[in-house]
Amino acid sequence: VDLYNKCGGATWESQHGWLSGDPCAAAWFGVTCDAANTTVLELDLNPATTVNVLRCELPASVGNLADLRVLYLSSGLAPSYLHGTLPHSLARLAKLTCLYVSHSWLSGPLPSWLGTMRSLRGLMMRRNNFEGPLPASFASLTDLQHLWFDSNRHVNGTLAPLAALTRMHTLVGSANYLRGALPPALCAPSVKHCQLSGDLPFEPPWSESNHFDCPLPACHKHCDVKHCVNTTAAAPAAAAAAA
Repeated sequence: VDLYNKCGGATWESQHGWLSGDPCAAAWFGVTCDAANTTVLELDLNPATTVNVLRCELPASVGNLADLRVLYLSSGLAPSYLHGTLPHSLARLAKLTCLYVSHSWLSGPLPSWLGTMRSLRGLMMRRNNFEGPLPASFASLTDLQHLWFDSNRHVNGTLAPLAALTRMHTLVGSANYLRGALPPALCAPSVKHCQLSGDLPFEPPWSESNHFDCPLPACHKHCDVKHCVNTTAAAPAAAAAAA
């Protein structure tokens, strides 16, 4: 009910069942429950088949859905207008396997508490306004298979927190300001889709995004990486200029 009241539910194209009876028994649109119809397992409120744009700061009460496995809140066809930061209460969703908040207006640093959500297999945060480095806590997401955080414009730092995530299948982090070494495990053939190059949004088309250290690992041919920076050559040049 909080999501409906605070996120413009009255304007949603599909509102079947909402605000009437129990969300499971009344089959509220976008709500999937367990076989016994007693526990909410999935929320997919703005699927590509409808226009249910959520316009709000995500309510902290979403964190009360302790058995939630899937949380989809936007889509590429009809993006939601989620703004502000992700509420810390989401960290209580210990069983969550998929979090989709792409195509929106979320901002602030990428929350370090996301690294405590050990059940996550899919984390989609593309096309927002997140900033700062990938949290070191992401190294704890050992079941993570799909990570999308491209086109945030202000995400920087290195990919070091992801270096040991051996189950990664899809990694999309283009159109950011990533630097440093490209961890070999992230561009290996076992990673089926890896995209780390692309122009920065809202910048001239020649403004290439991420620049990883040269030399790139041999496996980079399995990954879309177009540019690297020769840091060993740059260091003497910088020292000479300073002198």
